[in-house]
Amino acid sequence: MSEMRDLRSLSGPWTGFFVQGRVRGTMAVHLQFDDTRISGHGADRDGSFSFSGTYHPRTNLVEMTKRYPELNVHYRGTWDGQMIAGTWRFAVFIPPNTLLGDTGDFELWPQTEEPGVETLMETREEVTTG
Repeated sequence: MSEMRDLRSLSGPWTGFFVQGRVRGTMAVHLQFDDTRISGHGADRDGSFSFSGTYHPRTNLVEMTKRYPELNVHYRGTWDGQMIAGTWRFAVFIPPNTLLGDTGDFELWPQTEEPGVETLMETREEVTTG
């Protein structure tokens, strides 16, 4: 078994997707890892956003907030040495008494890992559907 790479050594361009209902949206992100802090920016179908959050090296837990001008989306996932995978969620209160929210899955990986991750995802789909 190979040693797991330290997420903090992988600052730079990342790519990934999120699932919302039956739609899979892609995102391009630039992430900066500074010890246990994460910052970054990117874009997806909903527009430009910033990312900020934390990384917990002992547990490989990643918690980030994706900030659009009108909405914050919270991401919580685990670094497995190749990608960060987990769930996202948001909730918005609209006065006088309406709460809207949604949740789904996401995966993010360093852009340099693109071919290997796509192969891994295809293998997962074959196992799931086969």
